[in-house]
Amino acid sequence: MGCTNCKKNAKKKTDALRTGTDSILNSFDSSLEEQKLKLTEKLLDGSTSVLNNLEKVGVTIFAWIPLAVGYYYIIKFIISLF
Repeated sequence: MGCTNCKKNAKKKTDALRTGTDSILNSFDSSLEEQKLKLTEKLLDGSTSVLNNLEKVGVTIFAWIPLAVGYYYIIKFIISLF
């Protein structure tokens, strides 16, 4: 309910704002896609590891060894039942 001049000015400003936000969103989407591609390439490369060497030692000491010892004693107990 404004004059025709105000409507034209408002239309120009909203179009400029819409164009600006569309370009920002498109650049954000493209950079997000680029980041996804880089991450998938890095993960599928095979040269990268999720754990560093210190973490691998920790996992071995605190996870795999107790797991193996536990399985050993469970199997030993089951065999002693028969």
